[in-house]
Amino acid sequence: MAVAAVSIIDNAKIYNNLEDGIKDIDYLYATSSTARNMNKHYISSKNLPQDYPSDLKVGIMFGRESCGLRNKEIIYANKIININTGDFGSLNVAQAVVVICYELFHASKSHKINNIINEQKLATRGELEYFFEHLFSELTNKNFFKVREKKPHMTQNIMNIFTRIDKLSSTELQTLRGIISTLSS
Repeated sequence: MAVAAVSIIDNAKIYNNLEDGIKDIDYLYATSSTARNMNKHYISSKNLPQDYPSDLKVGIMFGRESCGLRNKEIIYANKIININTGDFGSLNVAQAVVVICYELFHASKSHKINNIINEQKLATRGELEYFFEHLFSELTNKNFFKVREKKPHMTQNIMNIFTRIDKLSSTELQTLRGIISTLSS
């Protein structure tokens, strides 16, 4: 029955790290069965079809069988999807993928996926990563991270601020980089 999906497997790509895998993604979801200590917007898998920006290149991250996604991976996501499993908490990866794909397939067949009109090209994950490198480099140069032990948590907080912006355009991101350059000179 899955023979029709062979093109998906044939076109799959393997990346050495998460950053490379999401560089060309416009909008990224993470899946998690547990609440994280992050200021991220959570949506139910049932609400994914109404939230899903169908005119963008969207990625969905699924975690490992043993421990799910780590916070350092989730910080790249715009939103977190939670699959309501009742009292059972989590699903294995295959089950989670099936639930998410079903919701998206069902919505596309009933034409419920939103069409978000974008007048500007949205910033890609690669552009956002370049922005973070620039920002953290300048913050380090200005001794912003005074307590070294706090740097990972502070970095996570800063990344969460920017990844919560759903429709950050390339132009807006370029403006932010200009601001950083001006303030650092």
